[in-house]
Amino acid sequence: ALGPAGRLPVYWSGCERRCGHPHGEWIDVVATPDGHRISYVRGERRDPPATVRDDPAALAAAVAAARSRAL
Repeated sequence: ALGPAGRLPVYWSGCERRCGHPHGEWIDVVATPDGHRISYVRGERRDPPATVRDDPAALAAAVAAARSRAL
């Protein structure tokens, strides 16, 4: 399924290795022992990450906010 037009894709990684991550621009979500780390990636540049503790509602809100800021 595709998200709303103009929104960046979200790439979910289960660990720091981020195997198979895309190139270009995307929202990067990496699982950590305590929750998830979310950042906006543009090529080789990455914004400072936001850390979300193990809370599904907070994670969904943080990913949505990252996608909105990236527009």
